Amino acid sequence: MADNPSVLIVDDGELGDVRDILEDLEVDYSHLRGSAVPRELAAPQRLFVSTARRAAVAASWPGPAAGGPVKLGVVAEDSNALREALRRSGFDFLVRPPVHREALRLLLLRALYTGEERRRDPRVSVGAEVSCRIGLRRRSATLIELSSRGGRLLSRQPFPLGARLTLEIPTELSGEPPAWLRAKVVRVQEGGPLGATEHVTALSFESLRPEGERVVAAALERCAGGPPVVPSEADGALAAARPQGADRRRQRRAAFNGEVVSLHDEARRVLIGRDISPEGMRVEAQPDLQAGRVLHLAIYAAAGEPPIDVRARVVRNDGAAGVALHFDELSGGASRRIEELVAQLPGVEPLQDGECAALGSVVSRVLGDGVN
Repeated sequence: MADNPSVLIVDDGELGDVRDILEDLEVDYSHLRGSAVPRELAAPQRLFVSTARRAAVAASWPGPAAGGPVKLGVVAEDSNALREALRRSGFDFLVRPPVHREALRLLLLRALYTGEERRRDPRVSVGAEVSCRIGLRRRSATLIELSSRGGRLLSRQPFPLGARLTLEIPTELSGEPPAWLRAKVVRVQEGGPLGATEHVTALSFESLRPEGERVVAAALERCAGGPPVVPSEADGALAAARPQGADRRRQRRAAFNGEVVSLHDEARRVLIGRDISPEGMRVEAQPDLQAGRVLHLAIYAAAGEPPIDVRARVVRNDGAAGVALHFDELSGGASRRIEELVAQLPGVEPLQDGECAALGSVVSRVLGDGVN
């Protein structure tokens, strides 16, 4: 295991859902299980997830406010003694399986990316046509995302998993002379914004030379303000073939960029709610939520159930004490589901604000602003 990893999972094989979600998010993590777990461990940098049985290894670590990781304890049973033991060990959240998969994903996102941005490798959306070479073959693809360590491509034909290729960063992206960068295919996913006819490929750069690092840094800075429009060699032929007034390349780019939201931005939309009732709930401190603002929320209840769709109005922002929300015109079905949710033990329970503050805890996601 790497010293002081960014994310560490310790279990006896039970936390497959957590590992699957982190892999889907393309987040690197270290995993220790069973007899491989030592009595003492160095704290990971950002996130620690363990079962209750393995939680003791984190008892001496500092909390997030002191530079330590966010700690998530996953427990299959419920007892006041266990909850108190996790609280004393500095755990921030208790997770009770079965938990709604999306709620767990959002909680992991929040733990990884909220607050001060600590990503070493910020990503930018690009949406530009680029060239790739695999051996003697040259192929085109759309570079949809770029970071200092790699990127993601959208293409009609899949790239082989594990293949090594060279990727061109054109002058239009970086302002520098074109550069060809060596990369390895680390993940292939079928299905892009146009469905299963496209493939999303994740790349990891290999041994960038100084000039390559300079080009990538310049492209990141140039694309940070928004995806550029990069002409391709095929534009002339496409223009002759497309219907009058239609720009198919730009339509495709716009469709994709509408779906791409950085993980950090998505994490900022995650709200941990407390004391929920059919009338409303209180959410953690959010300086941007001012009185009168209306939000469209998805509230995640039991595992496998669809989220509860509500519109909530901010009635009061109490700073560090949180934000009070009032639900506007709940349907009868939504009201009943919230009443059922209140009667259950929460799937995700905050641990560091006291027993009463954790009552009626829920994970919700801001879908957008509502209508005043």
